[in-house]
Amino acid sequence: MSEVKKVNLRFINSKLENDYDVFICCSSFEERCLTIPQKIENKHFSQIIIFENSIGSALIKNNSQKLKGLFAHNQTVVSVDFSNTLSFADQLARQISMIQGRKLKVLIDVTTFTHETLLICLKVLKLTKKVDELTCVYVNATEYCPGQEVDKKWLSQGCKNVHSILGYPGMLFPSLKTHLIVIVGYEYNRAFDTISTIEPNSVSLVYGSANDSITDKDKEANSTYNDLVLQMAFEYKNIETVEMPCDNPNLVAEGLSKIISDHENDSIVIVPMNNKMSTVGVALSAFQNEHVQVCYAPAVLYNEENYSSPGEYCYFIKIK
Repeated sequence: MSEVKKVNLRFINSKLENDYDVFICCSSFEERCLTIPQKIENKHFSQIIIFENSIGSALIKNNSQKLKGLFAHNQTVVSVDFSNTLSFADQLARQISMIQGRKLKVLIDVTTFTHETLLICLKVLKLTKKVDELTCVYVNATEYCPGQEVDKKWLSQGCKNVHSILGYPGMLFPSLKTHLIVIVGYEYNRAFDTISTIEPNSVSLVYGSANDSITDKDKEANSTYNDLVLQMAFEYKNIETVEMPCDNPNLVAEGLSKIISDHENDSIVIVPMNNKMSTVGVALSAFQNEHVQVCYAPAVLYNEENYSSPGEYCYFIKIK
């Protein structure tokens, strides 16, 4: 599966096991998109690839320029419409193919990719024969929607649509019942909209274990927002709640595989809406269970001005 290592950001360079051929990161409206690039030393990489959403906000464009300035000599900024997932996948594959040599070691900062683009990245890098070693790094947050009371926190509003993610089509049969697995975060309205759109026969709501919270102030929020989804989805009789440690992709993958096994006679759909560590776990599970479909529900509006505050730790996930 993968090896997971927690590191204080102050010691990130000394904890790097080796140098990498490629570092991949993503410009975002979140300040956390700058955290790893500001701490990590350029000498560890031969090539840096910076992804930027071409239809993103001024904050995204501004942070893209900051990232470009941090890696002045060996970086490439790839500006692409993130909603055009085929173009995004092609651009990533093209950038990797242009790098000389085979058996590449790749480090990808997964912190601020969208759930959809992160899953596409992992699938493309998995299928690319040039990549010999893949390591993800993720920065925790001290708080989401900082300064707000738990019941007033919000990260996004609205749900544009629900669609399958490129590379994770699964195998859904009209003759089978649909079981939906939603990995719940703060966005309970978006989660409920997703459930209402898919109209599954049964639902599993997965939320993070309080004892394994990677965000210092989200322990109470884990249960609070899960309860809100339960209240909104009251008409579903076949609904279960499952607690998982969202700071460990391996345990998320194992937990999801158990749910999948328990519903072996159903068509399975997974929607990741928690942190990116758990989304890596979704990818690991989907790699082992290719009949499972993974979906994404893009938001109408994000809380760009007050989304999160960077934490003091990062997690290295070395995918075997």
